[in-house]
Amino acid sequence: MDLYSFVMILKLRRVSVMRLYLLVTIFSLLCLTLNISSCRKDKADEKSNMEPVGIEEPVKPYDFEAEKAGESSKVKSARTKALVQFALKYLEKNGREKTLDAINNPKNRDHQKFIDGESYIWVFQTDYNSKAIVVAHAVNNTLIGKEWYDVKDPDGKQFFHDILRISENKGEGWVLYRWAHPELKKATPKVTYFKKSGDLIFNNGFYVE
Repeated sequence: MDLYSFVMILKLRRVSVMRLYLLVTIFSLLCLTLNISSCRKDKADEKSNMEPVGIEEPVKPYDFEAEKAGESSKVKSARTKALVQFALKYLEKNGREKTLDAINNPKNRDHQKFIDGESYIWVFQTDYNSKAIVVAHAVNNTLIGKEWYDVKDPDGKQFFHDILRISENKGEGWVLYRWAHPELKKATPKVTYFKKSGDLIFNNGFYVE
């Protein structure tokens, strides 16, 4: 082998080594890039898992202020609940049509059973969404058929919204609002006990002294 051929072989080997070195370098950089991206993704996922997930606060099914007012007088509370329970038992025994007639019709022989002094039964029908239509009222049947879902007390409280919310979640409860007192002739705090039966909600209340 002459000197020229030997030199050419060395050059070719040198080029091959450089190419190999270049390929290894490129591969190493590529792996490093992929590792950095993966690491960043893992950290992002870890951070995401550590952050608290936004959870909507559940609808509160109770009105503690109203319950406290409703239970403030054991005698009134017991009588108020008892009249509602009587109305529900009457419904269970006699059915919807006869019950509503007994509450609404003063000529019905059972009508007075739904009135206890200043307390009386009134009923509204609801879809537990945006409807509250009065279907029975023991002392004021001019209210029958009226939509009361958005009715407000003098303070702007839409207490029917509370009745529906609590009824749907708990089945029964108390609501506190201000209403015209028949004797005092002014808006006075009143608490109403209510209990649902299907799409009907039975109510009875008393003024808070």
